[in-house]
Amino acid sequence: MDKASTWRSKSYFRAVEGSDGTPWIICEPQGPKIPALSDGFIGFDLTQGTSLKEAEALADMLRRMVTDVSVTTFEPAATATFRS
Repeated sequence: MDKASTWRSKSYFRAVEGSDGTPWIICEPQGPKIPALSDGFIGFDLTQGTSLKEAEALADMLRRMVTDVSVTTFEPAATATFRS
């Protein structure tokens, strides 16, 4: 059976505009490195027509309400691990 490995980190959410002006939200880990992200970040596409102001309000709410972000990967292994 596949084993799960989970990494958890404090993260910072911010609204950004894509090259076409479309706003989206990025989630940047701020704590221990999450190997599955390879020094990258998680992005959230928003509903078409969302304004940058709405995206900024959503990012603000996420910063206030989300305490940690976790990433879980599955691989055939002898033991599962949990890191925070």
